[in-house]
Amino acid sequence: MGRTPIKKKNLKEHNEEEKNAKTKTSVNFSEVLEFVIALIYCGFPESKGQDFAILIGKVPPNYYEMTKAFNFLRPIIKKMVEICLLNERKKMKKGSVVSMDGSWDHRRDGKMIIYDVIYLETKKIVYFSLKIQRSQKRHGNTDVCPQALEGQAFKDLLPTLMSDSNINEVVKDGDLQIESMIMNSGWMVNITPDPNHLLKNFDTLFKNAIKPNNEMFRGISKIVLKQLKYILYNDSPKEVKYKQVEDMK
Repeated sequence: MGRTPIKKKNLKEHNEEEKNAKTKTSVNFSEVLEFVIALIYCGFPESKGQDFAILIGKVPPNYYEMTKAFNFLRPIIKKMVEICLLNERKKMKKGSVVSMDGSWDHRRDGKMIIYDVIYLETKKIVYFSLKIQRSQKRHGNTDVCPQALEGQAFKDLLPTLMSDSNINEVVKDGDLQIESMIMNSGWMVNITPDPNHLLKNFDTLFKNAIKPNNEMFRGISKIVLKQLKYILYNDSPKEVKYKQVEDMK
């Protein structure tokens, strides 16, 4: 059975409805702005936000209204972010330690990354770089493949980081590409492996270290790891943490 063709009259009516939907306003613009700000704050996608509004008996704005609101808010949010970053950088002292890592939009098929630089004393972001791969559906800002997005984001940040004389140490994951870029740049900064990433591999490293006596040390790995995490995440000074680790031996 073939597909029934759409009559020209019906097609014309359909196109007219689509056109009207783009311009018709179901709620006033201030309410759309409030709705979009709530979406941003809660981290909801547009469709989930619309579903939630319907479930509580509200009329949600349509896609075109939300897009208009997003475009209105974008420069305002950008300016607010720039002001916040500047204020946080003013709190940095000489010899500051920063942590660097990227956050992806998808665990396996990422097309966007936000590479953050966090001042560890305040635990606030002081620099960041946003990279989005261009496609037919995305107005991105780079053409590099997803695997190269993190390196590209850090490359863009590197000159700015090097110009910040307060930074003395960077804490990073095991990404060798980032470390190589730092070494080749001539940036005279101390590089420290991120303890969180090291602890993720602790169980495997522990089992490799005790081979072939695994049975003798069964269950020890979890106990040691739990204690190390407690030491890592408590608010004690570094000197006290070093002593606690030494006392575990």
